[in-house]
Amino acid sequence: MTSITIEISDEIAERAARKGLLSSQAIRKLLENAVNGEQTQWPRLVREYLGDPDMPAFESGRADLAGLRDDPLA
Repeated sequence: MTSITIEISDEIAERAARKGLLSSQAIRKLLENAVNGEQTQWPRLVREYLGDPDMPAFESGRADLAGLRDDPLA
């Protein structure tokens, strides 16, 4: 068994505690899900949000972005 030490915010620790998880249990569960290929999802409210019809789509601004520059350190 491997042991790691990480720092998490008090807010995250409190949220885990409200769900009945110790911080280490929450991290272990998240890591197990990632290793097993399980992905977390955005909440349904976010996934189903259609946006403001009076605003241009977020993706419409991508065409104006500059291309990637050559990495001077490569």
